[in-house]
Formats: sequence, C-alpha cells, structure tokens
Amino acid sequence: MCCGGWVIRITLIATFFVITAALLVYSQTVAFAWDEGFHLLAAQLIRSGRRPYADFLFAQTPLNTYWNALLIAMFGASWRPPHAVAAVETAGATVLTSLYVLRRFPVPEWRFILAIATAVLTGLNILVFQFGTIAQAYGLCLLLVVAAFRLAVAAAERQSLALTVLAGLGAGAAAAASLLTAATGPVLLVWLTLRARSGRRIATAAGFAGGALAGLGPVLPFLLRWPRQLIFDVIGYHVFYRQVKWEGWLPHDALLLTDWLDSSQTFIMLGLAIAGLIFLRRSDWDRSVRAEFYLCGWLTVATGLFVATAHPTFRQYFVFAVPFVAIMAVAGWYAIAHRWNRVWTSALVMAILAGGLGRNLYDESDNMTWASFDEVVRDVNAVTPKGATLAADEQIYFLTGRTPPAGLEWTSGHKIEIPLERARPLHVLPQSELDREVKQGAFSTYETCYDGEVDRIGLKKIYAQEKETDDCYVFWDRRH
Repeated sequence: MCCGGWVIRITLIATFFVITAALLVYSQTVAFAWDEGFHLLAAQLIRSGRRPYADFLFAQTPLNTYWNALLIAMFGASWRPPHAVAAVETAGATVLTSLYVLRRFPVPEWRFILAIATAVLTGLNILVFQFGTIAQAYGLCLLLVVAAFRLAVAAAERQSLALTVLAGLGAGAAAAASLLTAATGPVLLVWLTLRARSGRRIATAAGFAGGALAGLGPVLPFLLRWPRQLIFDVIGYHVFYRQVKWEGWLPHDALLLTDWLDSSQTFIMLGLAIAGLIFLRRSDWDRSVRAEFYLCGWLTVATGLFVATAHPTFRQYFVFAVPFVAIMAVAGWYAIAHRWNRVWTSALVMAILAGGLGRNLYDESDNMTWASFDEVVRDVNAVTPKGATLAADEQIYFLTGRTPPAGLEWTSGHKIEIPLERARPLHVLPQSELDREVKQGAFSTYETCYDGEVDRIGLKKIYAQEKETDDCYVFWDRRH
C-alpha cells in the first residue's frame, strides 16, 4: 500500500511536468491565433511609448497587453516569450485546479487519482491547450480566475477577511486582463457573502469589492483620463460594431453553442459534470465541501452565459469555465466509477480524453502558424524602404518592427463606419476612408492575408508588382 501510494504521488508530479512540457512545446511551435497579432502589436506600440485608448483603438482591457509589453522589453520583440509565459501560466492554473481536488475531495483514497484526472481534464483540454499558449489573455486569466476561486474557498473555510480581499484582487485583475472573465467576480462575491458568518457579511462584501477594485487598478487611470475613448473601445465597440460584416452571426453562434455534440472531450466532461451535480444532491458529503462544488457549477453557468452574449461568440471564450467543469467532472467520475477499480477506469477515461486532444491537433495541423509569416516578412522588407508607408496585417507590423500609420493598428477597427470628425478622436479609420487612401496611392506597399481585399479594392490595378505566399499577398510599385 505504501509503495502504491508513492507510485501515485510520483505519477501526479510527473503528470504536472508532462502537461507543462507539452504546453511549452506547443506554444513554441504550432500555437497561433489570428487575433493575437493585434495584442502583440499593441504591446509593441506600448513599448515604443504609445498608450492604448489615448493613442490607438484598443477594444480590450489593458493588463495582459502591458504584461506582454514588459516581456518584450525584457526578452526582445518576439512572439516566443509571451507564448512561453502563457504556457507556464496555464500550467499553473492546471496545477492549482488539480491541487484543489487533492486537498478537498472528501474520499481520501480517491484524491490522488482524481487529482491526476483533474490535471488531464484541465491541462489537456483542447481549448486550454490551443488558447492558453498564445499571447492573448487566456493563460493569465486562467491562472487568475483559478487563484481567485482557491482564495475564495480558503477565505470561506477560515472566515478570513485578508483572503477575501485577495480573492477579489484576483477576480478584478482577471477582468483587467479580459472582460470575458467579468462574471467570476460577482459569483464569488455573492458566494462569499452567503458563506460568511452572521455579522460579517457586510465586511466580507466590502473586502471582496475593495480587492476587486484594486485588481481593476490598471484600467482606472485610463478611465479617469480618457473616459470617452476607453468606454467606446471596451464597451461601445462590442455592443454596436462587433456584429458589423457578420451577417451570419446568429447561425454561427447557434452552431457554436451546440459544438459540444461533436467533441468527445467536451461531451465527456459535461456529462461527467452533470453526473457530479446529481451525485452531490444525494451524497452525505460535508455541507461546506458540497457548497464549493456547487460554486464551480455557478461559475461555469455564469461564465458560459456571459460569454455567449458576445455576438458573434467563439469557442475559445468558454475556456475560463474549463477548470470548474473539470472539478465537477471528477465528482461525477467518482460517482460512476467508485464501485470499480479506480486506477483502470480512470486510466481509460483519461486515455480517451488525451486521444481527443491528439485528434483535434491532428485535424488542425495544416493551419497557419507564426512560421507562415517568415517569407511574407522577407518580401515586405525587401520591397519597402525604411520610412516608406506600409498597409499590412498586425502580424506583419509586429514581425517587421514597423509602426503602423494612425488608424491602421487594428484591422477590425475599420468596420466602424462613422463620420471622420467623430472617428479621429477615437483613432478610428473607417474602411471607406482607408480604401480611398489606398486608391490614391497613400501606401508604398500593401500586404494582406484576406484574398477578398485584392478584388474589392482593385489592388492589381493600383500596384504593378505582386507576390503571393501562403495565401498572403504583397503588392508594391504603385502605378502612375
């Protein structure tokens, strides 16, 4: 029994190392999302002295981008350090989630095997694996929301005001990195207030709110100095302009919200989580432990409903629910398998989940990566003299180290069609105005990876030279 216990302990530690190594390798090779180009370019602009909202359109809260700017300042202008740090942050969230199960699961003989299962359910989840390893805020926010959850649970157990403040700090910091995590704070606030002893509820709510306000600190200076720009960028764009040029967003969202039916990983996790909730209602577990598992359910529901309101929404937005679904899933796992051999049944389910990850990664192995831009960058540098005007995708500006002209910092911002007198203070360049400038020969070189732009603008009539590489186009030598 003693030797078996050591084997399981070593297996848990090895699982952490394997998942961390896998995340790091993936982050440095295949990990890529189109939108992270904008985030890295924004970090590069911050590094050069420009400010989001004040100097360029930025439709996100700023913490993660300033974090990336610091990494660029420390390690150089490359996507690799932000990817590596994001992978470590995601691994940290995985470990924290797993250790929660190891510490709190009520059946001691199942704790280690279910802690291993939790690590697999979280760290090898396809959404976590693909999006927790890129330069967007997913990795940092995963770490912050899980830390806020762990701190909230500890605060309720110990009735500690200090831990309550720290839980609020984590939730606020997560929202300062991405508003996709905004549902976490209110759920933890209500749960902690209800779990507080009589007479301490006002102090608990105030402590959590104060910590959350401190966590939102990176947003407050911009809100106080440039309120119009920040509110338009972070809220107004998403409410009024996000759906522009997405005529099919409603069927898109409907298909995405039923995508779990076509994913073995998601189907198994949700099925186990539902089984876990059913089991909890009938179990004789301690009331406080059941409350913590129910908290995971509320965090899952609140996060899922909140991100589903972003039209169009995307599957990666649901990544912040994964750790909490995993915790509920191991309760369901136990409910189904506790009468059988826990090692073999757990190994079977984990193998199926790991296989689901491998299948998804294989299916997407031909997708674009950062290496896809290497030749495009060489082409742009070869035909664009230093100081010449360049219209390009965010990735190209970042990789070439060139500063985009005003208004070209974010491609999606061009969909905002408003009068120029309103657009200029908001650093918006409407697509109609950009098209006019291109046709008038404002840019020495034009690069795009959207083939529809070629015919829509008539780039072949504007430029005498062109080259296509990996579905990206470079045009130069303006016709006169």
